[in-house]
Amino acid sequence: MKKRLLILLAFLLAACGAPNATAPATPLATATQTPSVSPTPLCPPHTPTQAEVNAALNVPDGLFDSTAWEQNHTAQDNKISVVWQNIPQSAVVYLEENFYPCGNQPNLNDTYWDALFANYAEYQLLKECAAGAILQLAEFKAVNQGFNYHVRYWFYNAAKKITTTMMIFPFGSEAQMDQYALQLFPKLPYCPAE
Repeated sequence: MKKRLLILLAFLLAACGAPNATAPATPLATATQTPSVSPTPLCPPHTPTQAEVNAALNVPDGLFDSTAWEQNHTAQDNKISVVWQNIPQSAVVYLEENFYPCGNQPNLNDTYWDALFANYAEYQLLKECAAGAILQLAEFKAVNQGFNYHVRYWFYNAAKKITTTMMIFPFGSEAQMDQYALQLFPKLPYCPAE
């Protein structure tokens, strides 16, 4: 009986194919590995809609006449930027909408100002003021390529979005700057005299 079992076992092994001692074993890791999954970001970026871009482009509602002011804009994740430039007046108005879907909004401090004026030879904070809790204004004197500029920087803090507007005019053009500022920010066109 034992002999028959051994013959039957040998026959089964031969029929099924006995493992070859010299051939490498087939790895089983592929059957037991966990598939690689990219984690979903905790705070996905905000992609601006066309309506948001159009609203940013129309913020001044025709204030910057296209015959005198050139307009450029970009839209990317978490940001819309619009630039109006008046070359004959050497004036620039820069609007930026930054979206913060998860908060983490910046603070207006020396580090922020240093980054903002990184391309200027120098800058000096002249005044700061606010209209309520959500609109702030900082006024600066800045020097670029040997020319003095008056800079006003409005910081409008809304829920999960900050709109900043930077107006740059050469010194001596404050009356023109005031006209634009009054139309853009009638509640806070400039900081009151101290």
